[in-house]
Amino acid sequence: MFSKYRWLMALALSVLSVSVAAAQGDDPCMAHGGQTNADGQCVLTMGLTIEIDYPLDMVENEIVASTLDPFIEETRQEFVTQATSSFEPMPGPYGLYGTYETTQYSEDIVSLVYTIYQFTGGAHGNSYFWTYTFDLVNGNVISFDDVFLPGSDPLAVIAPIAAAQITETLGDAADAQWIAEGTGENPVNYQNFSLSADGITFYFPPYQVAFYAAGAQTVTIPFTDLAGVLAPEFGMGEGS
Repeated sequence: MFSKYRWLMALALSVLSVSVAAAQGDDPCMAHGGQTNADGQCVLTMGLTIEIDYPLDMVENEIVASTLDPFIEETRQEFVTQATSSFEPMPGPYGLYGTYETTQYSEDIVSLVYTIYQFTGGAHGNSYFWTYTFDLVNGNVISFDDVFLPGSDPLAVIAPIAAAQITETLGDAADAQWIAEGTGENPVNYQNFSLSADGITFYFPPYQVAFYAAGAQTVTIPFTDLAGVLAPEFGMGEGS
């Protein structure tokens, strides 16, 4: 089991104070996203919270550290830039939260699956996945193409299985067109994956295959169903 370290950044960006007259009934300060302090001033504050779980044990390996550290920094910087592009005070802080899980194909091949959730106002936040599969011995990041036999057409096999699984999972909430587009034979649809000893799992964020309230979806396909298109090193399955 890999240990976790939570990297926490709480950032108060700015405070703007303006004097306002006391008002009865509706609070004009609160209407602007602020609070009235003891001096009768309306204080508008915008804050950011950034929490990203960090796999300390894994980053002892150079390929993990050199891959993950730039990803975290880029994710943080993009969020800060987006959140601070304008001053829009609100009752609660904007937030970026990253959690991860790991799966193992073998002792040497490990997948890291990050779920990133961010809130920058609006009715709800948004989430997405970012995955890496590492060959810890050879120091490589394993891509989708590395898993499958060169010259084969794995998406022709994967896409119908994914569509059928998601349709069954969603039941009455399934939208055929949404699922067809989100699971179609576009490589972009299948870049987020993890490997286990028994199969490959694909991750679909909200809005890719269904409306937001349906949540994220995952599809796990046993290696036995992909035997004809797997690369030799994965063709045996079970971490062979």
